[in-house]
Amino acid sequence: MFVEDKFAGALPVHPIARHQAIKQTCEQIGAALPKAFPIKVWNNFKTSLRQWRQRRIDRQAFQHMVTLDDPILRDIGVTKADVVWASRLPLSLNAALELEKIARQNKRTH
Repeated sequence: MFVEDKFAGALPVHPIARHQAIKQTCEQIGAALPKAFPIKVWNNFKTSLRQWRQRRIDRQAFQHMVTLDDPILRDIGVTKADVVWASRLPLSLNAALELEKIARQNKRTH
């Protein structure tokens, strides 16, 4: 069984000439990309890594908050259930901000 050639009917192109055409196209694309592109990608990666690490530290603080007495948590504006819920959120979410939202809502209702 033969695979249909998409170049059927066209003049055959020498592999070296085809390689040169591909190389030229790649160089044109590379010239069109901003020179700072890899730096931006690296900076975005570093920022994401810092945020993820800070959220892990915040999660460890939540473990300490769970050990606090209910009156202390009530002064903050949250319950143990709120703290446990926030500590189980995925690291892609900022659990400290979510807990702060709950505390503000609880203070408004009381």
